[in-house]
Amino acid sequence: MRIYSIDTIRVVAIIAVILLHIDALKPTGSESDVFIVFRTVWRFSVPFFFLASAYFLALKLRNTADMYAVLTKYIKRLLLVYLFWALFYLLNLPALIHLVANANSTQSLYWELMALYQRALAPVTNNFLGFLVDGGMYHLWFIPALALGLLAVSLSIVFKFERHLFWLAAILYLIDVLFFGWYGVNYVFSIISCAIGLHLSSNSAKGQYRADLGMALAFLGLVINAALVVVFGYDDMNIVVSFGAGSLLMAVGGLIYCLANPALGQSTWLPMLGRFTLGVYVVHPLFDQFLSSLSIWNTGPGIAAFVAAIYFCSVSFAYLLSRFSLTRSLVM
Repeated sequence: MRIYSIDTIRVVAIIAVILLHIDALKPTGSESDVFIVFRTVWRFSVPFFFLASAYFLALKLRNTADMYAVLTKYIKRLLLVYLFWALFYLLNLPALIHLVANANSTQSLYWELMALYQRALAPVTNNFLGFLVDGGMYHLWFIPALALGLLAVSLSIVFKFERHLFWLAAILYLIDVLFFGWYGVNYVFSIISCAIGLHLSSNSAKGQYRADLGMALAFLGLVINAALVVVFGYDDMNIVVSFGAGSLLMAVGGLIYCLANPALGQSTWLPMLGRFTLGVYVVHPLFDQFLSSLSIWNTGPGIAAFVAAIYFCSVSFAYLLSRFSLTRSLVM
């Protein structure tokens, strides 16, 4: 099922993720509250990806006679993507290229490589479970978190507790906040988001999506985040904002708006680019590493150009990998 509006918004969301990951316009203590509130808009991106993924999976599960086969295909694909890119980033390609380019001799290169990978493997050997959870790179946590959310959605459909999944996740969220200090809140947040995506999928045949409702929810989410910033003094980097009710409501509103306007962006290139969102997500830190050392990004317009360059390189690389059957599933 192709919904052009969701693919269109995926492009916007992945650019927001790039902005978050490069710490663009990171707080220095001098920004106004209005400016920080503006920056919280970027936080809709991650829950939007959770919501949309759960929405499409739930539709497939409800329209197939073999739910196990569909779920197995989804989870295997996510695990393949996760393991491949975790090992890829463990390789540390930028550092490897730098060492090879600046080596004085084969012997010195050997010892420098040994030292590089000894340091790289230390976190894996010291905390293997932690490595499995976050993939050893700051962005890869999203993939196992998504797999967990989709698994929860699937189990709720199989065992008929779909209506209770959100509240179960909300209870786990509160337990984590109160007793474990946000230990696994991003994973629980995935379940909450996916539960809402599941609920929205149940209305897909009823035509109950309203654009005005989507806009109202998104605005309410922004108001909540604004209150967290202005009244309580949080910034957008705080987990209360990044994995909070305001960001989730912005994402829910965005998805409802997309479902109410499925042809949004159909006449543009954006839906086509949106198909490569997974590829852009997994590869963009690589181009961040390669491009960030250039001095041309030091001005305000330079930040915009930096983000554009990372996105262009990432989507081009994802497109290249998609042209080969062996690597297509790693980026699409």
